Amino acid sequence: MVDWEDHAGHYEGNLLEQLLEFLSIPSFKHAAAPQLPDMPFGKGIHDALTFYLAVAETLGFQTTCVDGYYGYIEYGEGELLGIFVHVDVVPAGEGWSHPAFSPEIRDNKLYARGALDNKGPAMTVLFALKMLKDSGLPISRRIRIVVSTDEESGWECMNHYKAREEVPLVGFTPDLLFPLVHAEKGQLNVIFSLRALHTGKHEEYWLLDFEGGSKINVVPDLASATIRHESTLRRNELQRDFQAFCQQNQLQGDVHSESNKLVLKLQGVSAHASEPEKGRNAALFLLVFLRGYSFQHDAEAFITFMNQYFRDDYSGVRLGIACADAISGQSTVNVGVVRFTSSTMPEIKINIRLPVSANIQEIFNTIAARTEDPLWRIDRHKITASHFVDSNHAIVTSLKAIYEARHGQVAQAAFSGGATLARVMKYGVAFGPVFPGRELMAHKADEYIELSDLHEWLVLYSQAIYALSKEL
Repeated sequence: MVDWEDHAGHYEGNLLEQLLEFLSIPSFKHAAAPQLPDMPFGKGIHDALTFYLAVAETLGFQTTCVDGYYGYIEYGEGELLGIFVHVDVVPAGEGWSHPAFSPEIRDNKLYARGALDNKGPAMTVLFALKMLKDSGLPISRRIRIVVSTDEESGWECMNHYKAREEVPLVGFTPDLLFPLVHAEKGQLNVIFSLRALHTGKHEEYWLLDFEGGSKINVVPDLASATIRHESTLRRNELQRDFQAFCQQNQLQGDVHSESNKLVLKLQGVSAHASEPEKGRNAALFLLVFLRGYSFQHDAEAFITFMNQYFRDDYSGVRLGIACADAISGQSTVNVGVVRFTSSTMPEIKINIRLPVSANIQEIFNTIAARTEDPLWRIDRHKITASHFVDSNHAIVTSLKAIYEARHGQVAQAAFSGGATLARVMKYGVAFGPVFPGRELMAHKADEYIELSDLHEWLVLYSQAIYALSKEL
């Protein structure tokens, strides 16, 4: 029998070396990036996919890459066992103490965008598969690591994969929590826009521009508003009020004066959209401040709408959709992207996560009825079904047993508001990488992992892959 603990020590040095280079690739999706051959999501993501597959080849694996949308590594024969990872990351955002794509080891922690979500775990499962291969232990399944490139955005990569490839029925993704997650909430993305611009009166303040957030699945950590007023006195009053508001709410703000305009900038705290209450939404805070002033008609409609339906509410009470169940907990609402200019239609992008028992179409109908307004419309929406694997299924009981044997703790299957690649598989679950008691740093500034966790991951994932290659 292989001593996985001892075995891991022979691979950790190379794992860390490859991971540091992997993390230096800025593999986030650029909305305006030109579509080049085999680079559907931009050069950074293409480079990350190419690098990951190249590492797999140096480890002795055969690899496949399909048009830059996805790749996979395969080992063994028999029925397919899936391990889904992704090489794309969210943008760095604000608030980093060190450049996000210059990996830094400090105080036994590895800091970089993607260290936790998902490049660190992705590289670790590849080395865990290498450990299994080198062990020579017999297996009875074909193990496939599927490498996704658009997990943080539209999952277009998985649409391509499912249209062209065999989809495993069972497997895991190392992209949430230990011990494991067997239930993922359904999601509803809603985009609102104004029906028409009505500038109207202009004797008061004029909102020229408002911007907050860049990703629907991230709590905005920065927001700005450009405001015009001809009176120096009124501009000075606004500036003093804004500084007082920031101090009162323990927020960091900045004011820049440009002729007859003020640019207000507000720093919040980023968080994953599945846990909006753990962040401080800079866009919503700035809109709360602006509601105390009189603006042109379309700006007032924008500010009023945002405060009426989203202020101080993370569960959807204001929208009339708050709900919960015993399996997957409370609904959540994240205002991820807010755009307003005086010359183009304002746009608001909302990510809503719902318990597995919720009827998402009925939820959408409620939102449409509640927000019906002569000035506002729902521009478009997208529904993603929930995902649930029974706690008695073999994938759940097997992974719980592995975790319990390693850590000596009773493992409880959990739920998450996050949408992971586990849902590509009918019986897919999330296994790691965040241990109980660890801070969930995905999508946050100064994202990091504990270096000691690399060793734990390597042992657990090698044990899990071996066990699942025999038992299911």
